[in-house]
Amino acid sequence: MGLSTFELFKHIKNTSSTIELTGDALCSLQYVLKMMLRDFQVAANKAEARWTLSGGTCLGSLRHHGFIPWDDDIDINLIHDDLTKFVDAINSLFPGKYTIQIPGLTDGYDLGFARMRLNGTVVRNRDDIGLPSSSCGAYIDIFLLESVPDNCICRGIHGFISMALGFCYSCCRFEAHA
Repeated sequence: MGLSTFELFKHIKNTSSTIELTGDALCSLQYVLKMMLRDFQVAANKAEARWTLSGGTCLGSLRHHGFIPWDDDIDINLIHDDLTKFVDAINSLFPGKYTIQIPGLTDGYDLGFARMRLNGTVVRNRDDIGLPSSSCGAYIDIFLLESVPDNCICRGIHGFISMALGFCYSCCRFEAHA
């Protein structure tokens, strides 16, 4: 049997409080996420921020013309240099509507990527261990891109090293919160 995060999460302690989103609840969350993506796009355009869809969101838009049926978040790649301009734009266009959680800057937030959270909602997942409910709204994951080489071989090596470091970080974080 290979290493499987999915299998690992099946055995996390305290699964009695776990709720699997399906059916109407998942559709409702996806509706909210689409609204958030529209707001993200408006703010990114105002900030002239460079971004793309990423991960399952990109795959879902191509394969399903929307969400992957079971997906419960949106993944975005954003150029790191544009983050400050984007945060300023989202806060000026939608004051009080969103909280942007940034690694190293947001107290108690220890993920390796940023999140745009919709205030007044609660969507908790395995990443939100230790955060108060008020910090756990519906979210868009924002993966910051920086220092990516132009050369395709160097970019491949850079990507492999980044993935390996991300895996190590994920394992340490999981151990700390399991």
